[in-house]
Amino acid sequence: MANISEVNLNVILSANEVSLKKLSIESLDINQETLDVITGKHVELEALNISLCRSTEDIAFSEALPTNLRELNMAWCEAMNAVDVIPLLPTNLDRLNLSGHREEQFNDESLGLLISKCPKLHELDISDCHEMTSDALIIISRGLLRLRALNISRCYYMTDFEHIRKILSLRNLSAFGLTIDTTLSPRVKLNEELFSTVARPTVGLRRSSIWNIRLTN
Repeated sequence: MANISEVNLNVILSANEVSLKKLSIESLDINQETLDVITGKHVELEALNISLCRSTEDIAFSEALPTNLRELNMAWCEAMNAVDVIPLLPTNLDRLNLSGHREEQFNDESLGLLISKCPKLHELDISDCHEMTSDALIIISRGLLRLRALNISRCYYMTDFEHIRKILSLRNLSAFGLTIDTTLSPRVKLNEELFSTVARPTVGLRRSSIWNIRLTN
């Protein structure tokens, strides 16, 4: 949520002599150079947060994302489409937030492609992705055997939640705005997480740590 111009942001990212491991540029204006620097120079990235980023031009990752990447947050990122990123995702991705991607192409079919590319996901957020239907839950239950956290809030075309029972590894489910049986599964916590923490540097009200490194006075 900083106030940094595209030019200065690119200078900062380019000036690093070594690869960053964690980067959050949430809500900044970015351009094609920003993405090229990220994939070209910061090859050891483990967490990337580009949620709410904007661009005045059509941009896209021109190279595959770093193989070390474990967390990616593209929530409400107006700068690019989720579908364009799927082929470039690393197969070992752990946590992914694609909330707010309402483009028509990001549907059940493209979700299937995503899951086949990243079958080891532990956390997936597709809240406010309005093209998703109940079939998406079938795809998730069959393809993500390690999934522990799922956010489907305000996916209004989802009406049949029986397949959630088949996600045996699931422990946290966010389904705000949906009418869902609270006894769906006794092992699953429902609607306990208000905000996504995927690839975000600070978590919690007191913000006592950055990237899980505790702050000291």
